[in-house]
Amino acid sequence: MRKCREASNSLVTQILRKLDVIPQSLCDLIIEGAEGNPYYMEELIKVLIDDGIIMRGEERWRAEEVRLKSLRVPPTLTGVLQARLDSLPHAEREVLQRAAVIGRLFWDAAVADLLSEGNSTATPAQIEELLQALTRRELVFRRTHSAFQGTNEYIFKHAILRDVTYETVLLHMRRRYHTRVARWLEVNAGERLGEYLGLIAGHYELAGEMAQAADYLLRAGMAARGLSAYHDAINTFERALAVLPEGEPVRCGALHVQLGYAYRQISDYPTATYHLEAGLALARGNSDTSTEVAALNGLGWALMGQGKYEDARPYLNKALTLARAIRDWRGVALALHHLGDVAYRQGQSDEAARHAWECLTLYRTLGDQQGIAGAFRILGFVSYMRGQYADAMRHHEESRRIYADIGDRCGEWEPATSTWASRRDGRDSLPRLRAITNKVCLSSKRLITASARPLRCSI
Repeated sequence: MRKCREASNSLVTQILRKLDVIPQSLCDLIIEGAEGNPYYMEELIKVLIDDGIIMRGEERWRAEEVRLKSLRVPPTLTGVLQARLDSLPHAEREVLQRAAVIGRLFWDAAVADLLSEGNSTATPAQIEELLQALTRRELVFRRTHSAFQGTNEYIFKHAILRDVTYETVLLHMRRRYHTRVARWLEVNAGERLGEYLGLIAGHYELAGEMAQAADYLLRAGMAARGLSAYHDAINTFERALAVLPEGEPVRCGALHVQLGYAYRQISDYPTATYHLEAGLALARGNSDTSTEVAALNGLGWALMGQGKYEDARPYLNKALTLARAIRDWRGVALALHHLGDVAYRQGQSDEAARHAWECLTLYRTLGDQQGIAGAFRILGFVSYMRGQYADAMRHHEESRRIYADIGDRCGEWEPATSTWASRRDGRDSLPRLRAITNKVCLSSKRLITASARPLRCSI
């Protein structure tokens, strides 16, 4: 306790070093009110400055000790911050409130867009002046670089300050503001929209526009799954299901299928099957053939993961037939990929090669790098089966390179290990290679599941 008091006293002395004499009553007021919280101390001192109890000069400061006796100190940090907000000029407080709706991190152009929603007539230059004033008060700070071209990026000094400010925004205005922020992000993110999917979803959710929120969460979950961040993907898909309004069976079916894929990738086959079957039922009940294709591919893939290759074939063949009928080329490519994998694992090299080459052609047309890498992986296995070890190594090296380029560490690991086996010029048996690849794939997925996390933005 004594050490805490000494540390607090030292901090107060450092902050108020420009005072010729620090009155003991002032020191006691700050330390006892803050109870050891350094951020509380800083903010309380700024309240005293804003109230004119501490008068700042260019070189020296002075304290109005007489006024301390009548001062009522807010008992909480929230109260101190609220007192600071209440003391701000109206225009500065309005800018800070709009910024709080955007998030702890915000942009001047987005603030200007929100201000235009109300009665404000502030110009961009005036808004910049107000933000500079807030910066001088050390409520916000301007960052060196901005994520959006042509804007200045700012950050609230502390997350608590942003939260307290947000709570002062009128409830009936928050939804409109959040909708406007989501649309501003959509317009300004451009090609980098993928980086802001979760942030946009959060704003739509707070705006009460749950269907849009679910759509963006679906896209965010798919992006996370593409990075092998499977648990993040699962959490995002489940959140999307939770916010999805009733009466949205098509969206619901698509989300169940995506959850099934994510659970399949962490080898939770019962849960994967549950979601895939739920998605399949919803798709068939609503004539959503595209989702039906995805669900059938997923169910076949889940059976493959359990070594039930013959059971997987009917699902995959049905998916292939339906996908060809509706010209769903991505669904066709995925069904061919899985059928090629099944054929390889059952020792049928000609069938595996035929499916792999066809899906490679489709994936190249679609520009799907992950699919291309997967096709080369199967072609490597087929070449190994045929004793074409140089071709096997070449295909696996190409697969590994593409997986590395797109950041898929799970995919990168498997071809790398298979390449090592290929370099042994066939001295390892084919069953040994199959055992290696099966083991590596499972182990790598467990590792990636535990460690990989995509970059996320929060409000």
